[in-house]
Amino acid sequence: MRFLMLGANGRTGKHALSEAIRRGHTVTALVRRPESIEAQPGLTIVTGTPYSSKDLSSAFATVPTTDPVRAVVSSLGGGGTPIKPAARQMAEAISNMLGAMRDNQVNKIVLLSTAGIGSSTANFGAFGRFIVKYSYLKGSFEDHEKIDQMLKSTGGIRYVAVRAVGLDNSANKPIKEHGDDGKGMGSFISRQSVGKFMIDAAEKNTWDQHTPVISN
Repeated sequence: MRFLMLGANGRTGKHALSEAIRRGHTVTALVRRPESIEAQPGLTIVTGTPYSSKDLSSAFATVPTTDPVRAVVSSLGGGGTPIKPAARQMAEAISNMLGAMRDNQVNKIVLLSTAGIGSSTANFGAFGRFIVKYSYLKGSFEDHEKIDQMLKSTGGIRYVAVRAVGLDNSANKPIKEHGDDGKGMGSFISRQSVGKFMIDAAEKNTWDQHTPVISN
């Protein structure tokens, strides 16, 4: 199965990429800096950005007809910092991708989202909600909300928005699922665990049209 990946050179995306290759899948990765990903069998690297519809079209065009893209896996992050908020919204990139998917008859997308939005807000905890509302993270969470609404309003798309709790760089650990509302969610999950879960979600239809909250 071939995946088209966004953010495959990121801190979480690199784990999704390695997991996909380990399982024998093929991957086309769209990245701004091709040197940031090591070439390996099964991986096609395309230079570009999902903020450009032209670059997305080019990524799909590189795919052989004998091995078409079956799903998109996006690990894009907001990329902002307390000093410098993200300049562009992920919602713009995902909107472009949904259009490219329709143009190329691809109907499955798995993307990295965050706990604390949508139906999981009430179970995010008072402190978490305070941090989101009054810190630089507010814009990123609003961006995730837009994407969440976009996915649910787009017909003909099978989506899984993986609502991860706080990401850390620990080793892979057992994953706990907390449904779409996040009841009983933990505080952290390893990026490696998230990468594995995203490939599980791309392979299966278990979580289609859901926004599962996951933690370790």
